[in-house]
Amino acid sequence: MSDMRSEIEQAVLLLQRGDDEALEKALALLQNTVFSFSMKVCGQREDAEDTMQEVLVKSVPSVQVRKPKGARRMAL
Repeated sequence: MSDMRSEIEQAVLLLQRGDDEALEKALALLQNTVFSFSMKVCGQREDAEDTMQEVLVKSVPSVQVRKPKGARRMAL
């Protein structure tokens, strides 16, 4: 479980960078983590894939990054 937490924390830090490369890396980390957890819960690959997609679609956009004053705000 601590590995999962570490990957999530790493992904959030990447998302805060705000660049495309960081977004791709964060999504790769989250995809693996969420899929592994979904497989444990769902037990079937197809259900786990559906669950993973739902979680990523709903959670990644809600991560808001606060930039220094005057910089743009971004939600991923």
